[in-house]
Amino acid sequence: MAAGRLDFLKIWATQGAGPALERQLLSIAEIMMRVLRSPPLAGQNISEWAKQQACRKTALEADVPVEDGFDALLIGRDEVKAAKRDDQEKQRVTDGMHAVTQVIEAGGPFWVALRDFARANRLASPDDETALKIACAIPRKIPADWQAERLLKVRQRCEEAGFPASR
Repeated sequence: MAAGRLDFLKIWATQGAGPALERQLLSIAEIMMRVLRSPPLAGQNISEWAKQQACRKTALEADVPVEDGFDALLIGRDEVKAAKRDDQEKQRVTDGMHAVTQVIEAGGPFWVALRDFARANRLASPDDETALKIACAIPRKIPADWQAERLLKVRQRCEEAGFPASR
């Protein structure tokens, strides 16, 4: 019995399902057609049978043979988890780079004005002040990704408190 999940990246890379997956899908379709066309009561409406929990149970319990070569299209649970972790890390890096870009594009003078507003309204923590000090020195200094994300949160807080967003 095959175990794992379909490797969608492999299918994407080849830009096709391939003969093994096509055969497997046809096999599944034929078996499901037999389940649907064989309601337990003779003469029962197929569309009504298809809506019943018993039909679903019969379909899920149907014996579906694994076609030769289909296992090559599957990845294990550990590989799925590792790929998910990799994707999350890539997204974290992308988000960090995006935050840094937004902070740099705003420019040092913007962050000086925002820092003054935050101080006057007591909206910045000591850690926020540290990040603001770096942002005020743009372009001589560039904030780290985590600092940029903090700065964007400070900016949001200040805008919610009345700091003009279009500066």
